[in-house]
Amino acid sequence: MEAQKRTVEKFCEGGQILAEFTDTKSGKNNNRPELLKAIAYAKSKDTLLVIAKLDRLSRNVYFISSLLESRVHFKACDLPEADHFTVHLFAALAEKERKMISERTKAALQSKKEKGFKMGTPANLNDQARKKAIEVIQNSLK
Repeated sequence: MEAQKRTVEKFCEGGQILAEFTDTKSGKNNNRPELLKAIAYAKSKDTLLVIAKLDRLSRNVYFISSLLESRVHFKACDLPEADHFTVHLFAALAEKERKMISERTKAALQSKKEKGFKMGTPANLNDQARKKAIEVIQNSLK
């Protein structure tokens, strides 16, 4: 996070940072409160949204495309000269990478299971954790 913050600050040298939003969730998740606040702020102030890396904004082509169509102006520090076409290409690559990461992780976990490794930490599976898991599942079904 600190490196990303420095990247944005360096990109904005000579300009003014109006607001700062910090989001630690994965770029595969588009429903991130801080990201949505940042987008709303940039749109309401008609100002530039600056992000360190495009794949931290999102790893979803549809989301990036929708953002471009909504006229929210943004720059990714890792692609400062990118136009709409280039952003679409890199968004597609980020989405593909997200899928490949998921496939590699699933394969690695399956391999460990087949070798007899016990997954998770049984000590963490207490009554409080079970209650929280049920709550999360119920909320996801709404």
